[in-house]
Amino acid sequence: MQKIGKIYGKISAKLPETGTIIALIVLVTITTIFNPTFLTFENLTTLCKSIPFIALVTLGSSLCLTSGSLDIACGRVAGLCGMVFGYALTKFGFSLPVAILCGVGCGAAFGALHGLLIVYCDMNAFIVTMGTLYVAGGLRYMINNGDPMNLPESYRNFSQATPLGISWLFWIAVAVFVIMGFVESKTVYGRRIYATGSNAEVAKLQGVNYKLIR
Repeated sequence: MQKIGKIYGKISAKLPETGTIIALIVLVTITTIFNPTFLTFENLTTLCKSIPFIALVTLGSSLCLTSGSLDIACGRVAGLCGMVFGYALTKFGFSLPVAILCGVGCGAAFGALHGLLIVYCDMNAFIVTMGTLYVAGGLRYMINNGDPMNLPESYRNFSQATPLGISWLFWIAVAVFVIMGFVESKTVYGRRIYATGSNAEVAKLQGVNYKLIR
């Protein structure tokens, strides 16, 4: 057991995610034992199609946690951004780039509001994002009365396309994760995020504008 502990210690020192990977392997193994169809190709492709949205929202939330802050509204805000994109595309007839900018702008506006209230007004992050969670949910309902939005068929075809047998959405999510992994581990900005999350006061003494990071 001591040898196993030493080996695990050496591996985890180089790869901090070792514990999470082991837990994931155990979870997948147990699930497969009780449900043999879990690891079938059909089920995995279905998971790859449904996971990307949650994964991208989780990525944004994890960046907030890494910087020492908190955002519990990211799911509702992401849903509102999608609704704004669809509304701009179908109701206003905007082109695809403009509709995308509308969706991104919606998310940026909420992010700026969070930053202003939490960092510069020194309000509690949980309280602020709890409030904007309900605001985003209400706005999303007001835009389309809670009904699903029908996008043009060409866009639905894109989301349903499966290059290499897997949805485009999955490959986009993988690309975003790779880019953000590089930013966090290999860039000055990424290291400043970790520094701010570890100790904002120490980061400030080192010349890091922790308010801008958060």
